[in-house]
Amino acid sequence: MDSYALISLAVVGLTCVCLFIAPPWIYLFITRTRRQRPLLKQWEQKISRTDFLDVIVVVVIYLTSQAIALLVVVELDVFSAGAGFNPILITPLNSAAGLSVMAGGLVAFTLVYLRRRDLRVLRVRFDKLGKQALIGLAATACVLPSILLINGVVSIFVTKYSHPVIDAFLSEMSLSALLSTSFTVCIAAPLVEEFVFRGVLLSFLQRIFDRNWPFETLIFCNNTISPTGVESTSITSRYGAIVVTSVLFAGLHIGQGAAYIPLFFLALALGYVTQKTGSILPAIIMHVSLNSLSTITLAWTYLQSPIV
Repeated sequence: MDSYALISLAVVGLTCVCLFIAPPWIYLFITRTRRQRPLLKQWEQKISRTDFLDVIVVVVIYLTSQAIALLVVVELDVFSAGAGFNPILITPLNSAAGLSVMAGGLVAFTLVYLRRRDLRVLRVRFDKLGKQALIGLAATACVLPSILLINGVVSIFVTKYSHPVIDAFLSEMSLSALLSTSFTVCIAAPLVEEFVFRGVLLSFLQRIFDRNWPFETLIFCNNTISPTGVESTSITSRYGAIVVTSVLFAGLHIGQGAAYIPLFFLALALGYVTQKTGSILPAIIMHVSLNSLSTITLAWTYLQSPIV
């Protein structure tokens, strides 16, 4: 990249920072940080008793659903030797990916709910829906521009973003492929990933970092056991589970270019909002918003493509 291109890129980046990224953070600094107020108030939450058994059940089902989608790829011979994608089979590939992930998530959610009998323990709550939606939208406005900037920088200087479902669509460019891709990217992935990572894994890891549960209850915890002491208030206790979950979430996306870098920072925001509200709804709104931008770009690409 020559010096002229670098200067142009720097000017565009600086303009984006001034117009879209800096204003919401400056507002938060003035109204929250400067007044020594938290970015979000801590909502009252139900005690989570998510244990290792819950985690194993959810993770196994989640990974199994991913494996089923891969098996579909193999059985349909979506990739043929030396020929890349088989475009005739891309739409069923995307549909299978979305449906298998959704089905796996639904099964996992049902099993854990039948065991816990309380949606709020799974970070699913239906009170304060308006506030939850507002927090999700406000957090999106604050976080999304920063994530897009990080993604842009990474795409230029590290490696371009790549996703098999999106690559599949680009190889076919049909309305059916667009719809199946939109379902997988904008609905299936956000719902299931937020339940798995912020609903189950984050809850379980938080119990570990709180350090006020007997060790055996981390392995198996019934619905009547309570903490034995006061939870730790250290920085590690408050943010450790969020960081670990974010690392795991980013690791899931290794193989999609350098997407794991911006997604790590996105996951930090998703975890923070979930911890504060005790709900995955704001995180789902944020996740859907980010993924929808990709779909809008794909839709625009489809509309601009020549009609065959």
